[in-house]
Amino acid sequence: MKQFTAIDRSTCSTIQKEAIDALAEYATARGLKVTYKRGKYDPTAGFCDITLSFALADAEPGRVEWERYCTRYGLRPEDFGRSFEHAGKTFTISGVRTRAPKRPISCTSEGRTYSFPLSIVKLYLEVAA
Repeated sequence: MKQFTAIDRSTCSTIQKEAIDALAEYATARGLKVTYKRGKYDPTAGFCDITLSFALADAEPGRVEWERYCTRYGLRPEDFGRSFEHAGKTFTISGVRTRAPKRPISCTSEGRTYSFPLSIVKLYLEVAA
């Protein structure tokens, strides 16, 4: 095992790779995913952002939050992924924005994300039904 004598970019990269590899094996066995975002260092210490998340959350981004909060808005878990027509485009419900009271529903169309008021989404979901 190599002993480090200084904390620099090379040292941080080596430690980060080894730590992520070791943690990934542990996390995968427990249904978690490890991600590394960034790191910083100075001559005496190194810091990095490592995030553990549920692996299933990657399957459909937004679904977990949708299922948790959709009933607050009078919508159902089954409404996630439903589509509706508005202004000549097809929009698909992709999430909820709990900190955006005026436009809390996220929808996607042609690879872009749009925010809609709840009243518009409810109206178009009734029409589409």
